[in-house]
Amino acid sequence: MKNSSVGAEEPGVVQLRNGQVMLWFRTDTGHPYQCYSDDGGVTWSTPKPMPVAAPNSPQSIKRIPSTGDLLMVWNNSATKRFPLAAAISRNNGRNWQDIRNLDADANHTYAYTSIRS
Repeated sequence: MKNSSVGAEEPGVVQLRNGQVMLWFRTDTGHPYQCYSDDGGVTWSTPKPMPVAAPNSPQSIKRIPSTGDLLMVWNNSATKRFPLAAAISRNNGRNWQDIRNLDADANHTYAYTSIRS
């Protein structure tokens, strides 16, 4: 991964509705990265930056049981741990839509979110 002094940190995985597994991890590049496995995690595609900004803080991603879509909660900024935001992916994490700030107060920062299903 270019331009990273720390590399990949704090990965997460989610099984997609098509059976693939998506892995994501935080970086210090201004974007989280993601890759995919078609064989249950034995081999992985080349990691690529996700199409959202994020500081060096982790993301939480879960599959929505009723739709199979993904829900992500993260810091929607390349450098700051605010605003806290949520977004939906309807195409297995390749794009994120319906981005909503949950808290945009600069006096509040967030680092280790979780999603309870």
